[in-house]
Amino acid sequence: MQACRLLSFLICISILIGWSALEAAPLCQSYYKNPGYSNFLAASDEMIEDLSKTKDVQEQQHAFDTTSIFIAHVMRQNPEQLTQMLEGFSGFSFYKKAAYLRAMQAAGIKERHLEKGLDKELEQRAYSPPPLSLSALNPFFFKEGNQIDFLWVSFFATGHKTYIHQILENLNKDKRLLALAWNVFSKHLNNAQGGEDSYLNDFIQTTLSLSEDDRPQFLIVSNALFSLTSHAKQDSSIYEIIEEITQENESLNFLKNAQS
Repeated sequence: MQACRLLSFLICISILIGWSALEAAPLCQSYYKNPGYSNFLAASDEMIEDLSKTKDVQEQQHAFDTTSIFIAHVMRQNPEQLTQMLEGFSGFSFYKKAAYLRAMQAAGIKERHLEKGLDKELEQRAYSPPPLSLSALNPFFFKEGNQIDFLWVSFFATGHKTYIHQILENLNKDKRLLALAWNVFSKHLNNAQGGEDSYLNDFIQTTLSLSEDDRPQFLIVSNALFSLTSHAKQDSSIYEIIEEITQENESLNFLKNAQS
């Protein structure tokens, strides 16, 4: 039983590190800058196509959840486009139907609207919902350890800085584990010592040295650290948001070195 739990945990580590930068979804990453309807279709279709190609069951579930969260946010922010989004639903692929239905559940849209043709009240309802919180996504998506990726995809769908604030809050929850994660991560900045494979190996070894109680939070902290640095290097606007936040919190100043 212990061996099975350990194997499952190692698989989880590999999945989260692999998805932390959402490298398979560049159109999703850029959506918040140009959130038009055609860009939404391109981004969601790209994510669904990548999802359909994923063979590992756990990795596919993680990709499915991430894709559904992205679609849910866009649905909530653009209720007037729901009819357009769901046009031709009966002809959607299996994965696209599943992702859209789950997104509708998270966004508070009843599936019966598919049967009744999306009534006028829903189409015409004017509302400006606050940023979708992780608690609002329960019980559909939240699993311990996945929230960093879910916060990132929420930011990419909405452009709300609050999600990056929440990632930084997760990073800063446990100073001891943050120091340990930084010690592992800083050795591999700029791929100076073997790149991501080397980092992942050191990360796994460090994780296994921790108690079972510490491992989940260490996973969250490490995923936050890895993804913040990755996205800041790729996108100057994300760098500026992180820089703005870290200026207000001296305990996060070390991130400036990681981003540069």
